[in-house]
Amino acid sequence: MGNMHEVDLTQSPIGQSLRRREDGRFLTGAGNYTDDVTLHGQTYGVFLRSPH
Repeated sequence: MGNMHEVDLTQSPIGQSLRRREDGRFLTGAGNYTDDVTLHGQTYGVFLRSPH
C-alpha cells in the first residue's frame, strides 16, 4: 500500500481564508487573462442571436 500520513482533523481548511500567490499580480494590473493571449494564426468566432 502507498505511504499513509496522519491527518490533523483539528486544522480543517473549510471556512478559512486561503492565501493565494496570484492575487498580487491581478490586484496591481500585472496579471494575464485568457483575453490577453494571442496565438499565431488565431481566429475569432462571433455569435449573433436573432431578436425574434
